[in-house]
Amino acid sequence: MIKTSFIIPKFDNNGKRYSTAIISKIESEVTEIAGGLTKTNAIGFWQDKNRRYIDRNNYYFTTCKANQYKAICQVLIKWKLILKQESIYSDAQKIKVNFL
Repeated sequence: MIKTSFIIPKFDNNGKRYSTAIISKIESEVTEIAGGLTKTNAIGFWQDKNRRYIDRNNYYFTTCKANQYKAICQVLIKWKLILKQESIYSDAQKIKVNFL
């Protein structure tokens, strides 16, 4: 299994909040692929030259098979373009899942 996480910003680059419908659509597309998704709030900080930015984000994680991970990446690439983001953070690692 692969554990993957990704971050979707709550606001566009002009400071306008993305609609609930847009966020729900992303969540639905990933959930349809992976079968489940966990979401939490996250605040990110980054520095560009002399300016510090604070981002308000949705942080997600799920576990999936390798082919599902590839499909999730394709969904995120699509939404990166739709949301007009320079990038969307995502990571992945092989794990062993135990349901206790």
